[in-house]
Formats: sequence, structure tokens, C-alpha cells
Amino acid sequence: MRIVRTLSVILVAAGLLLSHAPAQASNANLYVYLVRHGQSVANATGLQSGWSPTPLTPLGQRQATAIGKKLKFVDFTAAYSSGSVRSVDTLAAVLASRTSSLTAQVDPSFREWGVGFFDEKPASVAQAAEAKVLKTTTANLWKFTDAQRFDALAKADPSKQTENWLQFKTRILRGIANLKSANPSGQVLVVSHGYVIKHLIKLLTGSYTSLPIKNTTVTVLEYTRGRWILKQGPTLSPKVYGAVLTQ
Repeated sequence: MRIVRTLSVILVAAGLLLSHAPAQASNANLYVYLVRHGQSVANATGLQSGWSPTPLTPLGQRQATAIGKKLKFVDFTAAYSSGSVRSVDTLAAVLASRTSSLTAQVDPSFREWGVGFFDEKPASVAQAAEAKVLKTTTANLWKFTDAQRFDALAKADPSKQTENWLQFKTRILRGIANLKSANPSGQVLVVSHGYVIKHLIKLLTGSYTSLPIKNTTVTVLEYTRGRWILKQGPTLSPKVYGAVLTQ
């Protein structure tokens, strides 16, 4: 009789644990909200902005404030910027919309592609340099892979400061690996740059997004069951996938 009662208790306890398992599994997932910075002066004037200290324009400030209001109910456990002025100021505007305290952290791993000599120069100058190395025309650059174009610009840089593809790829993957190690679950905010977001999507999920990565668009990546998936492509209307913050 005692054995029967003991088994009954065990079965009831096991049932309770199983009933809570889905919620626990969901909460264990990691969601990374990748936000492109607001419009910068370099963006507005058509210049390469790489690692330059180009600030936000008044429009960029308004964009950052607007997306901050849309993200105010996401219960972020950590918030990072690339350290570039335009991303630091965007993150500050986003956090200003929140009533809860969240410390901004800087991780240079999420900086934009470093284009050395071509920084603060018209995009057409960089494209012409790429085309010369690749022995093609600027109109045909789309036929080459991003890796080929990164390496071509690095080869064309007289200052030898432009990152090649391997350097860029290694840096941003190191950044996301460190982020995941420090934040194994929850929701994490990262304010970064167009090339970084574009290539993290490709490198982590295996495919590019067809949506444009405009200023202050939000891309959500989820790490679940040992792999990354694109939960939401670049959008100005982000959803909340984890815990909601009560303000």
C-alpha cells in the first residue's frame, strides 16, 4: 500500500514538472534585438561612415526616440552599443524612454565595417576602387560576393587599414559569441550598423534578409535548441518575444 502511495506521489510530481516544462523552455531562449542606429550626418550626405565619429542628424535623434518608445515594454536584461557616436547616442535615446534602469555597455565588436582610407568619402569612391581591383565596372559589382568586395577594398586601401572579409567576420562573430556567453537567455538589445546586422543574419542563420536595413529598424534573432533563427526581419514595428516590462 505504501509503495502504491509513493508511486502516486512521484507520478503527480512528475506531471507537475512536465506541465511547466514548455514555459521554462521558452524562457530559456535568447532573443537579440539588433537595432541600426539613427540617421547620421554621413548617411545624409552619402559618405562612407565606417569607424568615423559622425553624429546623428536631428532626424536621426527623432528616429532613435521613436524606436525607443516602441521598445520600452521589452524587458531587456542587457543593452550594448558599438561605441561609435551614432550608436551610443541612439542607445541613449532608446534607454531614455524607459522607466527602469538599464546600464549601457560598449562592445567594439559590433562596430561598422572599418574602411580605413575610404572613411568619410563618397560611396562612389569606394565602389570605383573595388571595381578596379576586381577588373569590372561599378555597375557589375553586384555580381561579386560581399567577401570578394571586402577583400578588394582592403587591397585597394593605400593606408592598409580597411578590414578584409576574414577580419570583419571574425570580429562580429566574436561579439555575438561573447554576448551569448554573458547572456545565455533573456532579451538583449544591441545598437549596431547596417553591414554588421546584414552579415550577422547571414552568418548565423544561413540566409540574407530581403528586407532593407533602414535607420532604427529592429531585427530579432533567436537562439534556441543550439541554433540561431531569424525571428523578425528588419522592421520599425518590432514585436516582443520574451518577457514584457511593466512600467
